[in-house]
Amino acid sequence: MKIEGVWHISSNLRITFTFIEEDGNWKIIHLHASFPTLD
Repeated sequence: MKIEGVWHISSNLRITFTFIEEDGNWKIIHLHASFPTLD
C-alpha cells in the first residue's frame, strides 16, 4: 500500500510526502518541503 499527499502548512509552505507499507510497517520514503513563490 502507498499513500501520497501534500500537506499545506501555510500559503507559502507545503510538504509533499509518500508513505509505503511493507509487511505491516509504514515507512516514509519521500518527504519534501517546498516554498512556492513568496510574492
